[in-house]
Amino acid sequence: MGRIFVPEPRQIDSECAKKFGAIVPLVPKEYKLGLEPDRIKSLMARNLLVFEDDDYLLMDGSNVHCAVAGSCLSAIRNSFNVLMWDSLSHQYISRELDFGEIRKVNGNILSNRRVFIVNNVHDIKVDGGLMSIVLTDGNDPNILNPDKAKEAMLKLLVNSQPEDHLLLAGAKIHNMVASSIISRMHEKVNYMIFDLTRKEWVKRTCIFTVESLQRLAST
Repeated sequence: MGRIFVPEPRQIDSECAKKFGAIVPLVPKEYKLGLEPDRIKSLMARNLLVFEDDDYLLMDGSNVHCAVAGSCLSAIRNSFNVLMWDSLSHQYISRELDFGEIRKVNGNILSNRRVFIVNNVHDIKVDGGLMSIVLTDGNDPNILNPDKAKEAMLKLLVNSQPEDHLLLAGAKIHNMVASSIISRMHEKVNYMIFDLTRKEWVKRTCIFTVESLQRLAST
């Protein structure tokens, strides 16, 4: 039996999850790191480097925690299993995500940077003159089929550039998939994360390479 890696344990149904394996928290929920993807990555690196074929990534925690966990795994592996809560059956369902066909892109840096918005569910307004591109909407029928969501996002992200941004909002699984795609293409993600204290979006960049994760795990 495998293990269940949880980005930030908040609302796990342990009874439903136990049939998939033992739960391994990646970042304790008492750590308030929602604006620090680099710090989140450093705490996750050691555990995710030993992720195996029969392990699972369970979608629980903030959008940035889930996005960073998926991006770490997509740097290490071509595919991995995810667990998502199905509110209709009141059970966790498993899906395999394959990022093996996505290759690193050596794109030219555009003068006009863009921001890719994961879900347009909050009437998001982006300042700074960035052109916004919505990847999914709040009624996406692929919410429990992340592989289909991945294919739809790829059509929009295929021409993404290293200096584009990813704005995290909406469904955890969609944020994780979008971040994993971009990290495979550019080995980094420029996040836009909402700061509840300042009431504004802040920018953070996180590098996702096997070497960076191994370096973190060895310290």
